[in-house]
Amino acid sequence: MKSIVNLAFCALLAACATTDGTAPVELAKPAKLTSFTLKNDGIGEMVSTNAFGSKTTYSVGLRQGKYISVFVDKDGTYYEGPKGCLYNSLAQSKYLDGGIWLPNNGSKEEPRFWAYLKPLSPDLEQKAGILVAALANMSAGNVKKEWSTKIEPFLLNQISIQDESESSAPANATATPPVVATAAVATPASVFAGRWDGKWAGVRDHTLVVESGEGLSVRLNFTWGPGKQPEFRDSGTYSAVGTVGADGTLRAVLADGSKVTYTMSEDRRTLSGRWERKQRTLEGVFSRHGTP
Repeated sequence: MKSIVNLAFCALLAACATTDGTAPVELAKPAKLTSFTLKNDGIGEMVSTNAFGSKTTYSVGLRQGKYISVFVDKDGTYYEGPKGCLYNSLAQSKYLDGGIWLPNNGSKEEPRFWAYLKPLSPDLEQKAGILVAALANMSAGNVKKEWSTKIEPFLLNQISIQDESESSAPANATATPPVVATAAVATPASVFAGRWDGKWAGVRDHTLVVESGEGLSVRLNFTWGPGKQPEFRDSGTYSAVGTVGADGTLRAVLADGSKVTYTMSEDRRTLSGRWERKQRTLEGVFSRHGTP
C-alpha cells in the first residue's frame, strides 16, 4: 500500500511539474511603471475556497513596503513587493516572494495574491526521487497566482496606484495629478456618491447616502423606514464602509449582519438594490435624489 501511495504522489508531481505557474519570460513587461506603498501590514484573516467548495479561514496578506508593477498579462498587472512580502500562515515558509495581481478596469476577475514558486524541500525531494524532483523543480522561479483566496477590503482599501514616472520627474516639471487606484474597478466608487431614494419591495422606504469614494471604498449611510407588518415596524440608520467590486457592484455589510448590494444603471440614474439577512431577501430600485 505504501508503495502505491508513493507512486501516486510521484505521478502527481510529475504531471504538475511542467505546467505549474508561468515562466516570467512568458509575461510581458508593463508599458508604464506604476506602484503603490503600504504604510502598514495588510495581513489578517481571509477565506480560501477549494474546488469542492470547502472553506478555510487563515491568516494571509502583504507586509508594508513599496510594490512595483513587474509583469502584465491580458487581464491585469502583477505588483511585486519587498523580499518575503507575502505572508501565508499555511505555507511551510511563512514569508514568500511575490505580491498582488490587480485586474484591468472592466475585467470580471478578482484581485489575487501571487508568488514565485520555490524548489521542492529536501524531504519532498527524497520522497519523490531524483527524476520526479528534477521535473518538479523545473517550475521553480515561475510566477503563480493563488486562485482560491478572496482578498478582503482591509487590504485592498490601502492600495492607491501611482505613476512611477512622476517620482522621477525634474523638480521644475509640470506636476501631473496622481492616479487614484481603483484596483481594477469597472465603475469607480465616486460615481455612487450622492443620495438615492426608493422602496424595498415597493413597501419599505429606503435612503442611501454615499459619500465621495476613493479607490475601492466609500462611506455610506443606510436608512430604512417601517414596513407594513408588525414585526417590521422598525426604522433607523446604519453607517458602513462599502466596497466596489471588479464587476462595478457596490457591496456592504451592515452592523446587524445584513448584506446589501447595489448595481448602477447604464445612465447612472438608478440603483438596483438587494438586501439579505437570515434567509430573507428584499429588492428595490432607487433613484438619484433630484433626478426627474
